[in-house]
Amino acid sequence: MVRKMVKARNVLPLLFVLVSATILNLNASIVRAADGEVHNGDLILSGNNVTLIEGRFDINGSILVEENATLILKNALLNFTQTADYQFNITFRNPVNGNPRFVVENSTINTNEFELRIYFNGNSSADIYMLESYSYYWRISLSARDQSVLNVLNSTLDFIYPSDSATVNLTYCAAAGMHTMSDSYIYIADSEIGILSVRENVTVEMSNSHISSYAYIYASSVNCSIDELESGLFDYWNFEQNCSVVAAPSGGIPNFTIVDTLVNYWAFHFQGESNATISDSSLLLVCASDSSVVSVFATETNSVQTYDNSTLYAYNSSTSDAYLYGNSQVWAINSTCTTPYYSDQACVYGCSYVFVQVLDTASTPIPNANVTAMYANSTVADSKLTDETGWTKFILVGGISNATGDYSMGNYTIIGTYGYYSANTTVVAYGNPQITLTLDFIIPEFQTVTLTLLFTLATLTSWLLHRKQRKPQ
Repeated sequence: MVRKMVKARNVLPLLFVLVSATILNLNASIVRAADGEVHNGDLILSGNNVTLIEGRFDINGSILVEENATLILKNALLNFTQTADYQFNITFRNPVNGNPRFVVENSTINTNEFELRIYFNGNSSADIYMLESYSYYWRISLSARDQSVLNVLNSTLDFIYPSDSATVNLTYCAAAGMHTMSDSYIYIADSEIGILSVRENVTVEMSNSHISSYAYIYASSVNCSIDELESGLFDYWNFEQNCSVVAAPSGGIPNFTIVDTLVNYWAFHFQGESNATISDSSLLLVCASDSSVVSVFATETNSVQTYDNSTLYAYNSSTSDAYLYGNSQVWAINSTCTTPYYSDQACVYGCSYVFVQVLDTASTPIPNANVTAMYANSTVADSKLTDETGWTKFILVGGISNATGDYSMGNYTIIGTYGYYSANTTVVAYGNPQITLTLDFIIPEFQTVTLTLLFTLATLTSWLLHRKQRKPQ
């Protein structure tokens, strides 16, 4: 069941109250540094310690907040002197007699142009209002685990990583991306997220927002149908409802809902034993792994990726890049790929339609003629009957490509037969060829008349018998 969407106007005053009450009412020790002074080593807060940092504070180390301690940044410039990505961090962990807390109001963190992550573990909590990165590029990322709860308002972040039943509320925020993991709850309002990846068993509700790069949806062991999906503004869209998703008992899907939200691109990853159909869409990425089977019809993608023992069928579609790994297969039926990459035993079967019409010598179409396509080694590739217009259609492999090279299937022999009459020709399965087989006879004119008469008599007889059975005794 879809939860009620969180409203930004309800979150805004709540955060102000939390931040102000915490800063004004707690008996906080104030940490300041003299001009040019640097705190060397880790700053460790534990027990019931409450530490308020105001103004500029330079630290050559990490900040560790444990047990029931609280770290407050108010009108602060917290400057880390790190010289490499992730050299230092801020970590909330090991709750005892309460939980570690982080409160921010109108503060900046300088990461010295390197990445810095803030870790929330052990049921930690955070109320963050107006947190900015000193760098031109966003460098601050958040990792929330173990039922931690983060309320973030009017802040600029790099990536956010919620997992393990964490809850994250974002309002009026900008982030380069968010990668959700197991059992987390995400509520986003009036914000811009670059990459939003949504994993199985995760709840994400998003309103009045913008996914400026792409939404990446993971699903495991599902049946689903994606139709006419492309970038745009969505009044309401829910993955399970709009894509008719049904998960197997061992499967998993995200509860992903967007309201009044603009999505620039879509990406999907099907895992487990999924069976997915995608048609008439424009997507950034389609990925299949494990034993999943994905069928794509009349769809444009920037990239296709297959792994393990998965199979992807592409009909009348196109992609810029294809990356194949493991024992995966791609069957490209009248479809194109600009740049394929192969690894392990993966391969692409390049297929084409071959249209065949069977005529008599008077150019009359012959229905129900048997048409057989034979490989170059004289084994049968496929066999079909013509329709009432004398046509039938094959999907034949023109060539196979893998990590060792490209291999042509050569010429196919197409044989058309009707009764004692037969004709054949050879064809290469490339470019959707149309061929005609002419059998050396003329269909008798009475044949069609006789068949029509027999059908009429059979219908009339059946009607009379039915009336007789219903006649009152």
